[in-house]
Amino acid sequence: MAKKEKTVILDGYDELDGMRVPESWLPKYDKIGDGLMVKDNVVYEYKGRSKHLIIPEGITGIAENALRGRTFFEVTIPTTVRNVRPDSFGLCFNLDKINVADGHPTLRVENNCVIDIASKTLVMGLHNGIIPASPDVEKIGDGAFTVNGWGRWDNNFIPANITEIGERAFAGSSVLEVTVPSTVKKLGQGAFAGCCYLKSVVIEDGLAEISESAFARCECLTSVKLPESVVKICDKAFFMCEKLTEIDFPSGLEYIGYAAFCWANDWCVGRRGRLVIPKQLKLGCAALPCSCIDSIAVEDGNPYYYVKDNCLIERGSETLVLGCKNSVIPSGIKKIDSHAFYYATGLKSIVIPDSVEEIGENAFRFCRDLESVVIPDSVQTIGEGAFVCKDDFWWENVLKKVTIPKRFESRSDIFDSHEIKFTFTE
Repeated sequence: MAKKEKTVILDGYDELDGMRVPESWLPKYDKIGDGLMVKDNVVYEYKGRSKHLIIPEGITGIAENALRGRTFFEVTIPTTVRNVRPDSFGLCFNLDKINVADGHPTLRVENNCVIDIASKTLVMGLHNGIIPASPDVEKIGDGAFTVNGWGRWDNNFIPANITEIGERAFAGSSVLEVTVPSTVKKLGQGAFAGCCYLKSVVIEDGLAEISESAFARCECLTSVKLPESVVKICDKAFFMCEKLTEIDFPSGLEYIGYAAFCWANDWCVGRRGRLVIPKQLKLGCAALPCSCIDSIAVEDGNPYYYVKDNCLIERGSETLVLGCKNSVIPSGIKKIDSHAFYYATGLKSIVIPDSVEEIGENAFRFCRDLESVVIPDSVQTIGEGAFVCKDDFWWENVLKKVTIPKRFESRSDIFDSHEIKFTFTE
């Protein structure tokens, strides 16, 4: 009888998840010192138990997630490792001190932060690291402070010598307040994403662009102060910041990107209930939440939009891009854009005029108070989820009465209820 091959559980997986694999499937490593698993002079895994991990000379790299979740308190990097990756040390909650071997040609350590001397970049900081207030440090690198996600700092922890903050530099950290100094000219994508304890943000004059997902999923964020220098708020910049109630648009703001404030359901949009689009502002799809808007206006001179019957309409294309609970869709509109009435709570009925030819995806999604809809025969296209009105927090589906062209009868992806009484247009 053939001997049954030994199976092992992949590190990081529970045995109950069925992640047992044959031992022969695992990559072959050389074991060095105290449990360092190495191949081609690169560390891929650590199985030791030392409180102070000393990586020996000759090692040239540390792979992604190689040391993830390990319990050592201190680590020493040899001179032969020239590049330090923060993602190599993810979830190392006990890591309090990092050292670089004497004589390292490119790296040094200051305040528990690893600094690349040549590029003047802080490449990795620990939870207790303090960004040096030194002209030798100009950039906070990508993912620099995502080592364990528990860093807490004073409000002014970013010094004035910093000119650039990298992608996801502080993502998931426990920072409570952030002041971005005027010296910072570039804010990386997702720089503060997922900072679930962050309550307030002040950005000093100098930054022109709030990057994509910069403060996304900051669920406790209530207040943001933007400077007059900001001209662009990129896609999902404040996505799912559900408690955001204080923010004023700079007078020179030119663009708000896709879903920039999506699910910021309690946001007051300046004065509560009234949205005024500045004369130079252009909006991306689902840029602003509909839930708190009672009326919409546009400043004179805006080349992109006009308002009619509380509907924001794109000039030229005659596309309705944003509505609210008090909107009446005017005749002449050709298209209702994707997410145009997204989360427009308080909207109870809608009659779509026979000039409309297209209704975009999710156009009326999560309009949980919507009771009746009339869709004329002129409509040729209805996007997926256009009238899915329930959300995870509102189980009752009040939409019961729909008049719709018969060609859409079988489109189950448009609605989310079997209780709707359909009347078909001739």
